[in-house]
Amino acid sequence: MSHVFLFICFICVVTIALVATSCGSVPAHEKSEAMHAYVAISGDNSKIDRTRYVRVTSSEQMTDLWLEHLGHHRSENISPAVLGTPQVDFDRCMVIAIFPGAQYAEGVELKEILEDDHRVLVRFNVLNYQVSGEITVKVVKDAQEDSEDLPVFSVPDFPEPYGFFVIPHSKKQVVLEESYRLLLTDPRTWVQRASFERL
Repeated sequence: MSHVFLFICFICVVTIALVATSCGSVPAHEKSEAMHAYVAISGDNSKIDRTRYVRVTSSEQMTDLWLEHLGHHRSENISPAVLGTPQVDFDRCMVIAIFPGAQYAEGVELKEILEDDHRVLVRFNVLNYQVSGEITVKVVKDAQEDSEDLPVFSVPDFPEPYGFFVIPHSKKQVVLEESYRLLLTDPRTWVQRASFERL
């Protein structure tokens, strides 16, 4: 067997190995890097009781949202400092605000933040809990005879959980995913709740 033939076979083997290695690896631009929140503020007493997700990128937007969260409005001329509005450097940071809606929960926790070349993925979990015993429903107004009006009921107030998370600023698309499982023994799955376009 000639040396030329052996050399050609060697080159072919090396080429095939390099191609296989390249195809089996993950391109660098698809790899995600973990990020962390600088500040997390969470609780169960927000005045925003409807489900909402907000990407905050300015002090003015932050002030308006914080006032609404506390049940106030800018027209009341209340100093943001008096209400403890978080001071954020929006040149370096942005805020992700999560309001899951009224439900039995003590707040919202951030599970992870992953960033790649195209987007920032923010994953969170609502800290739900179960309530034992019966829920009392009161009749506020009975149905009237010869009227189409239905009776009016009053139910106990639900907690209104929220979460404000200060994270590194990015102009990329931001996607929010919530941890979901029907039972505590079920595997955790991630459900997309919101997506904010690239700035």
